[in-house]
Amino acid sequence: MQFIQQENIIVPKNRASFLWGARVALCTALVALGLLGVATEAWSRDLQVRVLEAPPGQSIEVHAVSPAGQLGGEIKDQQGTHGLLCPLPCNPQTLRPIDPWFNGEKAVATQVRSMAVPEQIAGSFVDRKGDGHGFVCGGVSSTLRCRQIDVIINETIMTDTLILGMQEPDDMVGSYRDRQAKIHGFLLRDDSFQTVEVPQAMATVVTAIGPSSAGNAPTLTGFFVDAGFAIHGFLCQLPIRPQCFRSFDVTLDGVPQTMTHPVGFTRTQIVGSFRDKAGDSHGFQCRLPVRQECFIQLDVSNGKNTEIFGTNEQGQLVGQYDDSTGRPRAFVAHAP
Repeated sequence: MQFIQQENIIVPKNRASFLWGARVALCTALVALGLLGVATEAWSRDLQVRVLEAPPGQSIEVHAVSPAGQLGGEIKDQQGTHGLLCPLPCNPQTLRPIDPWFNGEKAVATQVRSMAVPEQIAGSFVDRKGDGHGFVCGGVSSTLRCRQIDVIINETIMTDTLILGMQEPDDMVGSYRDRQAKIHGFLLRDDSFQTVEVPQAMATVVTAIGPSSAGNAPTLTGFFVDAGFAIHGFLCQLPIRPQCFRSFDVTLDGVPQTMTHPVGFTRTQIVGSFRDKAGDSHGFQCRLPVRQECFIQLDVSNGKNTEIFGTNEQGQLVGQYDDSTGRPRAFVAHAP
């Protein structure tokens, strides 16, 4: 392999009314006496966010936030999709669209997905033929120096290479599609390429690599699709081997949720998104280590379908939600 640059009780009505009234009166009295607090959902919290505005007629998504607070993502206009860079506080005047050139041609569509390494960005782009590739660029604050990255196996270029996470220079994770259209994850570390595949999974995507801590090896996170087409998160502490994979689902108040999609990993937490039984999206935060009790649901106040796309070591979060009109809005927030 070579590496080139996802018991029923019925109560009579009059008695039921009496019991309900008595219960309300008792609770009211206890609250007044300070003996009973107002219950809160410890597993659910609202996010106070800063909404990121796009220029008129354009839309933005933010997928990454650097340690220094630089934002990365994509901006869409009438000409297509461009990469996006923006320092905080980000506003329409400070947005910087980027359209890298590869092999003498400008990328048609670009997405910035990772900014964990100072002065470097990584992501994916589409060329003029419609083929997807990964990329890494240096010199973010000055002139971008970019290189295309594709997975090559047995001298065959795989399709749709995506760079989704980066921890150290040249330490990257992501996904690619083989000639049978199956999606695999990958890890590029110390100039060594490895396919990452959860055993018996229909598809595997690696979204982030966690930093080393306390002498432990880095840990990969991402998601996989099982034989029943359900989506779960996973962890794998290096080295990669069949026994390293540990699957998990966001669990709230003892109830497992669906479509767990972790995207960001720091020394203290893992973040991402999931869907509830009704199909609505929510963000999540888990203070490490991962266990059933660690998950907290995150939702933008007065918003719907909150999704977390990225985080940094400073606890900043970036993502998207739908406002009251149903319009998707990009945001930056701080983890609770």
